[in-house]
Amino acid sequence: MESSFFPSRSHDRLYSAADFAGYFSNFIGNGVYANPAKGMQAVANGDMDVIITAGKCYINGYTGTTDGSEVLTLSTGGEYGRYDLIVARLDLTSTARDIHLEVIEGEELETPVYPSYVRDDEQYDLVLAAVMVAANASEVSDADITDLRPYSDYCGWVSHVIGSVDTTDLFRQYQAAWDSLILQLGESDNITINTSDGTARALIFNRTLAGAYGNNYNLV
Repeated sequence: MESSFFPSRSHDRLYSAADFAGYFSNFIGNGVYANPAKGMQAVANGDMDVIITAGKCYINGYTGTTDGSEVLTLSTGGEYGRYDLIVARLDLTSTARDIHLEVIEGEELETPVYPSYVRDDEQYDLVLAAVMVAANASEVSDADITDLRPYSDYCGWVSHVIGSVDTTDLFRQYQAAWDSLILQLGESDNITINTSDGTARALIFNRTLAGAYGNNYNLV
């Protein structure tokens, strides 16, 4: 059985950075700190540049901080489109021993997919964003950037002593319940929803429009 941490006598109790990281990782989950809400968000910065806003992250017992001045430059678009991932990478290799920002460039394809990211004993990626680089693109905009910080599969939020809160399945459950409700409605039905402030509001649903444009409804 292993145990820690105890006073050292004649250097018989020595602990490493990995020992402390392992200890803290037991009760602090991986992710980006949610305060500020835009912490470590990927934002277009002109041409092929993407800036990461000021913020902090936590990965497997180690912490990283960016002051908002770091700029990542993506390669221009080629014959086909591609996705690039922007990650905060914990790197425990002997030459690095840090957390740094990195771009994982995807493969150019007619139907682009996200490239693979790294999660092994020496390196661990938090995926902050995916950037769609269109064919022959010489500039990216905020519309090309998908924020992946809220998704625990990719990144997630640090929630201190209770670990990272995984809301993915919860919101899938909400969406499934909503979709089930919509399927039960007729061609043009009204239903009443009790809101959080105790008032009742009518939901007017039109299935004809929904078939053409997706779920179409008005809350009045």
